[in-house]
Amino acid sequence: MDFSHYAPLWGEALLTALAVLILLLGSLMKNSGKLPGYLSLAGLVAALGLVASNLFIAPTLFFFDTISVDALSQFFKAVFLIVSLLVVIASLSKYTGKGSDEFFALLLFATVGMMIVSSSVDLVTLFVGFELASLSTYAMAAFDKTKKNLEAAMKYFIYGSVSSAFMLFGFSLLYGMTGSTKLADIAAASIESFGAATLVALLFVIAGFAFKMALVPFHMWAPDTYEGAPALVSALLAAGSKKMGFAAAFRVLLIAMVAMRVEWYLAFAILAAVTMTLGNLAACWQNNVRRILAYS
Repeated sequence: MDFSHYAPLWGEALLTALAVLILLLGSLMKNSGKLPGYLSLAGLVAALGLVASNLFIAPTLFFFDTISVDALSQFFKAVFLIVSLLVVIASLSKYTGKGSDEFFALLLFATVGMMIVSSSVDLVTLFVGFELASLSTYAMAAFDKTKKNLEAAMKYFIYGSVSSAFMLFGFSLLYGMTGSTKLADIAAASIESFGAATLVALLFVIAGFAFKMALVPFHMWAPDTYEGAPALVSALLAAGSKKMGFAAAFRVLLIAMVAMRVEWYLAFAILAAVTMTLGNLAACWQNNVRRILAYS
């Protein structure tokens, strides 16, 4: 079988296989030392090279038109890989020995989830990518197992679960109205059947994305999670997870909800203005650097 057609997706395949390999090594070796970190570093560099080689690729669809590899997806993939690469470099001296294999495997799985989200043109694959990235970062947020650490992870998990439910409910409404989970089909159908149900679906979808982007009033998880989670995980959430929310919003709103662009333009304009105003004002009263960054 010729797999050359899937060359634009080799980066995701490489990181997935490497994450599984790291878990296997961790189960077979009593002390893997820095090996998981160096394997992750090599894998991310290789994946970044694969993505860079296809950065200006013509739009190509895979897996029954659910994954699209194009300039937009490749750009976001490169961003996610660079962020993960920096986190791995900073983690090499902290996470060594027992337990390091789980940390780096989770980091790779989170990166793969973000990459899937950036390429998804189908609601099902989009949600799967979201959950893969989210579940991995939930575990990473509690990795140090301190009291503050576990509290931050629990708040992140609860808020994240609720936001996923909102987003999934919005997706189910879109599927019920259009009979398809593909963004292009939803766009074609919503133009003809624009109504109150479409507006409700839009509200739930925006609520789900607003959590990932930490927009007011869906931001309350960010300060506590940033403060309590390991510093490197906070960096991953700030630089990677938020950009995943933007990538998903670009895909869904610009393609599937094009018929309601006036409505979501207005919604995001209001959310942006309120977030910048309240966020920066709340940051003025903080005495912790991470909370300042989370609010501002």
